[in-house]
Amino acid sequence: MALGIKSLASNVFGGAAGALGSITGTLGEGVSVLTMDEKFRRERRSRLNRKEGFAERGKNLFRGVFAGVTGVITQPMEGAKEEGFGGF
Repeated sequence: MALGIKSLASNVFGGAAGALGSITGTLGEGVSVLTMDEKFRRERRSRLNRKEGFAERGKNLFRGVFAGVTGVITQPMEGAKEEGFGGF
């Protein structure tokens, strides 16, 4: 009985984690398309193709959040440099 309960709990949590991973992966891809930044998309695909452990995924999450926050500041400035006020 205990083995059955342990197996059930393991499969439920494993399945939920897998589903959550798929959902966040799909959302991440959708958001990356909205960035219209091909360099970011190539780097993201490269990171996703590597086999990573839990610690590396945490680092990538931090890097992604940091890049997003800094991009909000730097991307408009780069657009303004390239295209003037309209690129801002």
